[in-house]
Amino acid sequence: MKKKTIFTLLFLLFTLLFFTLITACDEDTGEDDIVTYTAVANNTTDTTAITLTFSSTVTELNASDITITNGTGSVTKGALTGSGTSWTLAVTVTTAGNVSVEIKNKTGIESAGKTVQVYKDDGGNAAEITVQGTTLEAKLQWIKDNAASDKHYIVEVSEDEAIAPYVMEYTGKTGIRITIIGVGAGDSDRKISLTQNGILFQVRLDVQLTLENRITLTGNGTNNSALIQVVGNATLIMKAGSKITNNKYRGVTVDGADASFVMDGGEISHNEVNNDGGGVLVWYGTFVMNDGLITKNKVPTTGGGVLVGNGASFTMNGGTISENHAEGGTTISGGGGVRISEASFTMNNGKIIKNTAVSEGGGIKSTSSTITMSGGTIAGNSAYQGGGVHIRGGSFDKTVDGGIIYGSDEGENSNNVTFAGLYKGYAVYVYVLNEVRRDTTVTETERLYCSFESGTLVTEGNWLQQ
Repeated sequence: MKKKTIFTLLFLLFTLLFFTLITACDEDTGEDDIVTYTAVANNTTDTTAITLTFSSTVTELNASDITITNGTGSVTKGALTGSGTSWTLAVTVTTAGNVSVEIKNKTGIESAGKTVQVYKDDGGNAAEITVQGTTLEAKLQWIKDNAASDKHYIVEVSEDEAIAPYVMEYTGKTGIRITIIGVGAGDSDRKISLTQNGILFQVRLDVQLTLENRITLTGNGTNNSALIQVVGNATLIMKAGSKITNNKYRGVTVDGADASFVMDGGEISHNEVNNDGGGVLVWYGTFVMNDGLITKNKVPTTGGGVLVGNGASFTMNGGTISENHAEGGTTISGGGGVRISEASFTMNNGKIIKNTAVSEGGGIKSTSSTITMSGGTIAGNSAYQGGGVHIRGGSFDKTVDGGIIYGSDEGENSNNVTFAGLYKGYAVYVYVLNEVRRDTTVTETERLYCSFESGTLVTEGNWLQQ
């Protein structure tokens, strides 16, 4: 009797264990049966639907099962059509950007939301699109694959990243604007560097690149090409909080008759090139400086901070060019702060201060160029001759509308000359046989003018001559 009871108990225990295992297996199989899906816009020009693709056949799916939450973009949900693994949800896009798609309370289908980029045809106006992707490289590749004319792409960078040299050229497309901005927790800059030597961003063919707050482009002290090159009819814009720095070559090259660089803020610093133009070289094209800082750049020849040549133009409406250095000791060298060669420079405001040149023109050196100064300050610069400004040919016009060029008599604001002889030109030096110069401060309401007309020097104002 006892043996029979024991056998019965063992049988019941075995049966219980068996059904427990079966139940566990059934539960695991239930996890494997969850249907996953993707959600994407049906096109990248004017989105009219969101396509849902499922990993397995889905039945009895209704529009009411799908929730759309607006984000940077906004849509109105329409009818749902489809069957099996492919379903299409009609939408009307109000604002281009990101929305979240989620299937709620549908047993067997994953509940995680999906971020979808939607687009709206703007009739030719530049639509603003925040580019999606896990890395900067992926976002830039997305633009290359999907670029459309007259669109504005926002590229957010949330951490330091290194990428290969990238060419911003989109064949057959026009009016493309790309803005790179730092985002994420904290207020530290997001550094973009190179995985190999080269031009970090080459901006071409009707593309406008804007560097926004918390973005730093760095050469890490080793890169041997410009960090940005602007060619053709492209444009570079720098905003407050952006930086181009620490390159073993110049920061920016502008090379093209219709190429342009607008500096509304930011900083170009600590770049050291092995030839001309340490911070910025403008060879053809235009450079407008409204604000910002160009500082502590260095060259072995000419144009420590900025070099403008070959018919290009530079307009300075604000900002500061300071503590740049031109090492070259020949007559074709110099221009610690700014070098102008067969080009034009208009100074309406801003400061050119504390720059140095071993040879000529601590603040500015000009050769066969046109300089007009109606505002701003030139102070504390140093050179062999022409501590503030050095002129070789062309014309120079300091107007009565404003602007001050300090001479030798203003303490720490004085422009300095290292030449031991008589003909120094602390404020301005003009290279001619009779040694025309100005050693004392040129005041804001004073006109000082010179030009070479048919080989003859014409002057106006209070100059020293021999």
